[in-house]
Amino acid sequence: MFLLEAGSAAFQISQVAYHFCQMMEYFHICVSYGPEWHPLQWNRAIGEKYAESWEHVLYLPQERKTRLFWRLTRSHQDFSERTLSPVVIARVWLELSKSEINNAVRQREEGELVRAHNSLMNCLHPFETAKKYTLSIEGGEKFQIEEEVGGVGEQISSLEVTLESGKLRQQGLALLRETMDAEDFDVEKVWLVTDYLKQAILKARASDLESELIATAEIGRVFGCLQLKEVAKVYYRQVIDNAEAMKPRIVHSEYWYQMAMNGLIEIRGAYWEQEEKKRMEQKKPILEKLKPELDALAEAEKKNVYEFLAYLFEKHPPKVEGWEKPAKIDVSTGKIICRKACGWYHPDKNQASKFGPEWEVLCEEILKMVSKKYQIFKE
Repeated sequence: MFLLEAGSAAFQISQVAYHFCQMMEYFHICVSYGPEWHPLQWNRAIGEKYAESWEHVLYLPQERKTRLFWRLTRSHQDFSERTLSPVVIARVWLELSKSEINNAVRQREEGELVRAHNSLMNCLHPFETAKKYTLSIEGGEKFQIEEEVGGVGEQISSLEVTLESGKLRQQGLALLRETMDAEDFDVEKVWLVTDYLKQAILKARASDLESELIATAEIGRVFGCLQLKEVAKVYYRQVIDNAEAMKPRIVHSEYWYQMAMNGLIEIRGAYWEQEEKKRMEQKKPILEKLKPELDALAEAEKKNVYEFLAYLFEKHPPKVEGWEKPAKIDVSTGKIICRKACGWYHPDKNQASKFGPEWEVLCEEILKMVSKKYQIFKE
């Protein structure tokens, strides 16, 4: 003898077996002894045992639940039709359909799209059967069952779109990997990848926003690899903007959102680097011309902060409006003056359009030195 832990899968299966066997025993007694053994309480007892069997099935783990659903419904469908109301039968088939949908959702999240599609196909028969029995229901429960059936139907339609979009996306990414691994890079295949991803976007549009955004992020990544930064930027921007529609769900940690955000950061960094390189090329002749002044400033920078500021104001006084030379630069005023000097020599206040390119470049170099000196006061 051994005891089964209450709530365990084995316990639930034993309860299913117990109630189902009792139900079948009642049923066979009724059939064997004729109409006189068919009073209302017997029919009610049979129905209750049948319902209790299903109740315990619902507590089972997903895989076992699905298998038992199929066995019970297929083996005893004729019995259930003769003994149970359409409401009970419709709910049973509806639960089986939901079970397969849950399987499909879980498999999709695990990336097993083929298995998810098979599970979705498995849910169609019980769903259609539930719809059939719903037509036979009368009274107040009809509306409730119809509402449940409608909700499950929407789930099926949405999941079907998601899986189709995911399948197209997977096909495109598989082709991309194949192309990248090949010895001879074929750019035409990469364009075919973008076609797959565009189809995935269109398939999911207006039905599954997340699937649409996943495909959008992926196509942005492909265009980024092709060095079409402007095109990639458009797709990445769409992901970030449209993700707002998914609130209150927080999507910032989702891989597709991170892909889009990192892609935008990378593109901005590339643009900044390119602009900075161009700017340095433009600054190069000016820096050569300013070399004597910059060398003298470098020597003055070796002195303490107070002497450096005094030299700076003497040789290169700020040109900002309202500036006056400080009367005293020492321990009591040095920190404040140094902080203000960062503003006086900031390039935004010393633009080439007003003071000439040489002064703007000189102020940039001075600001670096002043900022470095100001760090002394923070230590």
